[in-house]
Amino acid sequence: MSQEIVRYIRENRGAYTNEAISRNLLDAGHDPASVEAAWRAVESGELAASTARERTIVRTPSFWLTLLGYPAVLIGLTVLVGYLGALEYASLLFVAGLGIAGIAALGLVIARRGIAVAAGLGGALTLLVLVPFVLLVIVAGICLVSVARM
Repeated sequence: MSQEIVRYIRENRGAYTNEAISRNLLDAGHDPASVEAAWRAVESGELAASTARERTIVRTPSFWLTLLGYPAVLIGLTVLVGYLGALEYASLLFVAGLGIAGIAALGLVIARRGIAVAAGLGGALTLLVLVPFVLLVIVAGICLVSVARM
């Protein structure tokens, strides 16, 4: 296997199909076994690189800070608005909605800082949506069972 073949495959993989690249290499006089070995090397290297990148994202402090900090700030803001509930109910909902929208907008701005922050934000938003939804389904199920027994 030649490094020249590997380099050629990597350079042209995005522009041409695998068959066209292989045909071009074979037409240029390269050994079919070398071309196959180069394809295996390129494909295994890309798999290893993508797996390594995913592991590195999870190991960064910005990922964990975003994943844990974003829900903490959002829940803290919600509790604060609820604690200051001297406002009437409609005003309270409006202020809470504004706070949630502001935090979501801030999250989108922060997510542009890098893939680790974006991945952490995605995980945090998933948690913020799924956990209340699951709890709501559980409570609704308990209520339905209780009402059905009456």
